[in-house]
Amino acid sequence: YVAPNRYVGVADAGLPGALPLISEDVIKQAITTSLSLNGEVQKYSRFDRKHYFYPDLPNGYQITQQFKPICKGGKIRIYENEILQTEYTSELDNNKPKKKVGKRKQKRKDEHEKRKSTKKMTEKILREKYGVVSVLDFHDKQGWKNNELLSDDQQLNDTLGKFKDITLTKLHVEHDSAQMFHDQHPDYTCIDLNRAGVALIEIVTDPIINSPQEASLFIKKLRQILQHTNTGNAQLEDGSMRCDIN
Repeated sequence: YVAPNRYVGVADAGLPGALPLISEDVIKQAITTSLSLNGEVQKYSRFDRKHYFYPDLPNGYQITQQFKPICKGGKIRIYENEILQTEYTSELDNNKPKKKVGKRKQKRKDEHEKRKSTKKMTEKILREKYGVVSVLDFHDKQGWKNNELLSDDQQLNDTLGKFKDITLTKLHVEHDSAQMFHDQHPDYTCIDLNRAGVALIEIVTDPIINSPQEASLFIKKLRQILQHTNTGNAQLEDGSMRCDIN
């Protein structure tokens, strides 16, 4: 735990005349990440100002790479049977004997039941709109391919099942904003500038993720790559890795 607004630089707070300086380590980590994702490192890149006014952005603009990112392209390959294995494990957890739970656990249980209900509704829409009976059948129409060229070992191919490449649009460097807390005071929004101005790597995928299962598996594989290459601890719990759906 770090106290709010303990580590705030003059550039982070947007003080007049303060100029930011790029970190060499951030550029090295961005290049390492791009290469590990089969991306293409650009010989020329630049930073841009994205102007917008919000309480968590003291400068009034964000430093980003909107037009000339440091890396383009790349992909992460996911396999059909990895999704099946995840769903099977989840089903086993659901079939465990029920126990008496407290209020907090009961709330999580209710949220899980809500997700199950949403899944049933999704499958109903798939049946009515696309004529398929499950999300995995839907994959056949959404870019999944047979992996005959993956390996000469047919047993390995059968084990992995079909594959799909989640392709990346770009990877760029930008600076982070502050954090806003709306539940600390009844009348005010509290702002913590500790992470303001910290450099981050943003990865943008192409619009080809077509199901929650694909998105979940993509994030898990990306997290493994980042941890293996030591370009980030990728802990969703502490906010060092965040995901946005657009």
